[in-house]
Amino acid sequence: MTFERFGPVLPRGAFDLLPEAAAVRARLRRTLLDVFERFGYQRVEPARLEYRDVAERGLPDSLRDRTVRFIEPDSGEVAILPADVTPQVARMVGMRLGGDLPEGGVFRYAYAADLVRRPRRPGDRAEFHQVGLELLGDADPAADAEVLEACAAALSDAGLADFVVDLSHSAIPRALLDAADRFDMGRDELRRPIARKDAAGLSACMAAGGAPEALVTAAARMCRAFGPPAEALAALREVRVPELSEAISAFETVVEATRRLAPQVYARLRVDPLEIRGFDYYTGMRFRVWAKGVRVPVAGGGRYDDLVGRFGPECAAVGGAVDLEALHGALPASVQGRDDGMRRILVGVPLGADRGEAVDRARRLRDEGACAFVVPAEDEAAARALAGRLGADRVVWCAPANAMRNADSTHSSSPGASS
Repeated sequence: MTFERFGPVLPRGAFDLLPEAAAVRARLRRTLLDVFERFGYQRVEPARLEYRDVAERGLPDSLRDRTVRFIEPDSGEVAILPADVTPQVARMVGMRLGGDLPEGGVFRYAYAADLVRRPRRPGDRAEFHQVGLELLGDADPAADAEVLEACAAALSDAGLADFVVDLSHSAIPRALLDAADRFDMGRDELRRPIARKDAAGLSACMAAGGAPEALVTAAARMCRAFGPPAEALAALREVRVPELSEAISAFETVVEATRRLAPQVYARLRVDPLEIRGFDYYTGMRFRVWAKGVRVPVAGGGRYDDLVGRFGPECAAVGGAVDLEALHGALPASVQGRDDGMRRILVGVPLGADRGEAVDRARRLRDEGACAFVVPAEDEAAARALAGRLGADRVVWCAPANAMRNADSTHSSSPGASS
């Protein structure tokens, strides 16, 4: 965004929201948090500033160079604006286990957070607004299924009907990367064909590095094992190499727990065993939720059993987060403009007239549960015209002689944003 006199108005990747879009975001935030609360997740608010040396214990490598840093004036320490909430929750729990929090406990936390990341490329966002949940202290695959179910239920309640859930497991690509250390293969060289699901390229890379033929064949087969869980798992069961068997078994356990405990999620599931892109703190299952109309996931998360231990005692953990920008963009227009049920009343008063009675009238309407506000207008017709632009569905006109006449009028509006 630029302005002729002042040049750039906002830093790259920042944006404003106009009232209608801001109202949609507020509704989405409330809806998601309400669903998570029904699942037993309690609201927490992570700090808005952190010391870099502490935060970077949990930040993935991909985010460390994207943090916004500054020198704290009093201490001279380097502080950052949070770029990822999950490490913050891990810190909150890890540094309080055995003190404020009992060791061996199970903790369910939910949050709404605003994050800042330095854009890497033109078009990248600098601001990220999330609503998420974290389940700590439960290592059972049933906890994975619970997080998946809670995220899917929240998206459905928010109005997103058509979405799919991609499920993967970080242990599978990690097992292939570990094989690179045993043979003459570079991890970065191996990572590229894995990320592209390039079976031919992956086979060529592994064969050139001296990997056994059985492992090369298994890796190529897994590149093609993508799709509905039943078919994908059948293909994975044909992979019979010791380097991958434990990881595949762990993945099957998560898929089965989802089928048994969260069948509504299982119906939307697509299995992607070699997904490797994303944060490196995940240790188990990973998921991403995709919807039409947006090019980024509307939600995602996974298991991160090693993260809490970077700040204190070890503690199993799994979580997920909804990207409010992506969810907003994926919702149909009819859902974005969904009314919250509150009456919106414009109390009109003639230009230059005393507003005392109009203010009293608006106050009484608010006491009754309505949204009411006073607007001066040339006449009642002008007040009705203003109501359409200001989102009011009813007009109460306060005439100069303090007589009031009600006129109902219905208007529609659509969300908007400036950037």
